[in-house]
Amino acid sequence: MIAQIHCSQCSKPPFARGFCQSHYQQAARNGTIEIKPHSLNTPTLRKLKKIQSNINLRCNYPGTHRYENYGGRGIKNLLTLTDLQHLWNRDNADSMTQPSIDRIDPDGNYQLSNCQFIEMLLNRRRLARCPRCAAEKPRNHRDYRNLCASCSKIGMCKRCGKEFTRERKEQICRPCLWITKPCSFCGKPLTRNSGQTKYGARSNLWFCSKSEQGKWLGQFH
Repeated sequence: MIAQIHCSQCSKPPFARGFCQSHYQQAARNGTIEIKPHSLNTPTLRKLKKIQSNINLRCNYPGTHRYENYGGRGIKNLLTLTDLQHLWNRDNADSMTQPSIDRIDPDGNYQLSNCQFIEMLLNRRRLARCPRCAAEKPRNHRDYRNLCASCSKIGMCKRCGKEFTRERKEQICRPCLWITKPCSFCGKPLTRNSGQTKYGARSNLWFCSKSEQGKWLGQFH
């Protein structure tokens, strides 16, 4: 006859170490038994694994979004799953609305002595660093480049490739915007906005006036 095995605290079937699942978790919280972080696949553990995966991506893989702000600056991930669980319990992250891992020293690595769990809203309000000049600035999540106010006014001309100071959202510098070409009829130099409509049957023909355009067309009749 096979003896029926039950939990040492109740009549439920055992889960591990002679306890059912509920008493096993309770004994682990009370410190009666030592439990490893990977012993239970709880929702909290899945969150910690996701956090660790995200940290590894932005610190170790150059193709990841915002790698230049983490791994590109020499920041390394030294946190283990046990360290994350210790920080989670120490900072009481279960009571937070949206817990987020934060580095106390922005220039330090992800390590146990330099990390804490805080609310996501507080973490977003902290100062960020401009990727161009490395100056501290308030975070602006509407700007995908995450540039400071002075660097956001500096643009790259699409035609000549040189940097220029933008007044609004210009993509072409003034020297490239205002170009000079000779009149196709009299040869007089003309300076106009390259975006304006030009006189002439073709876009590469410029004239001083419509009358000279007519004179130029009269040569072919």
